[in-house]
Amino acid sequence: MIDPRRLEILRAFATGGTMAAAADTLFLSTSAVSQQLRILEDEAGIALLDRRGRRATLTEAGAVLVRFAEQMAALAEDAQTTMKRLAGTVEGEVRLSAPPSFASTVLPYAVRDMQRDYPALRVGIRDLEPFEGLRGLRDGSIDLAVIDDMHPYDLTEIDTVVVGVDQIVLCTPVDSVVPPGPVDAGMLADARWILDGSHEVFDDFAVGLCRDAGFEPNIVARCRNVAVTLSLVEAGVGVAVLSEMHTRDRVSPHRVRRFEPPQTRTILLARRRSSRASHLIDVVQALVGDRGTAFLAPSS
Repeated sequence: MIDPRRLEILRAFATGGTMAAAADTLFLSTSAVSQQLRILEDEAGIALLDRRGRRATLTEAGAVLVRFAEQMAALAEDAQTTMKRLAGTVEGEVRLSAPPSFASTVLPYAVRDMQRDYPALRVGIRDLEPFEGLRGLRDGSIDLAVIDDMHPYDLTEIDTVVVGVDQIVLCTPVDSVVPPGPVDAGMLADARWILDGSHEVFDDFAVGLCRDAGFEPNIVARCRNVAVTLSLVEAGVGVAVLSEMHTRDRVSPHRVRRFEPPQTRTILLARRRSSRASHLIDVVQALVGDRGTAFLAPSS
C-alpha cells in the first residue's frame, strides 16, 4: 500500500524540481528524501523517477502519481477545514508568507489583532518573495501568501484577491539635485543607482525604467537589506527605487519622489483553490486584507 506521507515527499520533489529543494521544504536531509522516494517506488511497483547522474526527473508514472497526491492533499485539507467549520471555532494554524515590504509594515499589526481577537489561532509567518510564497502554496508549506503583479505567475488552482495598489518610488539623498515633485526617469541619467539585490523583479524594474528612458544605469551597489539601502541613500551614495511601503514613516517625505507617469504594483492575497472552505484562512485573509487595504489607501 502506498504511504500518503511519501506521496507528500514526491509532491515536494515535483514542486521544487530537485531532491535538495524537497529536503529544504520538508526539513529532511537530501538522503532521506531519496531513500523515501525509492521506498515509494517499491510500493507503487514502478519507476517514478528517471535518475541520470545527479539529476532526477519524474517519469510518466511519477507525474500521474503527483496528480493523485495533489488530489489527496486537497481532500485532506477540505476534511480538516470542514471539521473546524462545523465545530464553529477559530482554532488551529495558518501559515502566512509576505515579502519584506509588507511583512515589516502591515503584517505586525494584523498579527497583533489576530492574537487579541483569536487567541486560539496560531499564525506561522515567513518573509518570502511572491514567487517563493506561491511555491509554498503549491507544496503545502504555506496557506496564504501576499504577492504582487510585477511578474507573470502561474496561478493555476490559485485564488487571489486584491488588497490595494502600492506606489513604486524614488528615494533620494537629502542634498539631491532632483527637483521636488514627480520625476521622469529621463531626469536620472547621471544618477548613481542602488538596486534591491533581494528582489530580482524590482532590480529588473529599475534597470528597465532606465533603459526605457534611453540610458544604462550607473549601478554602484546591490543590497539585499533595505536598511542598508536607505543608509546608503541617506549618506548620498546614490538613489534607489523602492516600494512606498518601505519608505512610509522611515524616510522624510521630501526625499521620496513619485514617478511621472506613476509606477505601481498591485498587492494581492493568494491561496489554494482547495482551501475555499477554510474558515481559518478566511479569518486571516480578512484581517490581513483589511489592514493592507487601509495602509495602502491614498492619503487625503
